[in-house]
Amino acid sequence: MTARFFADTNIAVYSLDEDSDKRQRCFEILRRRPVISVQVVNEFLSVLL
Repeated sequence: MTARFFADTNIAVYSLDEDSDKRQRCFEILRRRPVISVQVVNEFLSVLL
């Protein structure tokens, strides 16, 4: 059985950070295809706008 994990809004937001180490770590997490809820997507879009 494969364990799934959940990514919070901060992971998406920090993937746009100027700090390259923080950004790289976020991309490593996102490459593992975490579960991302509709709420996370809405919060991320709210931050962008």
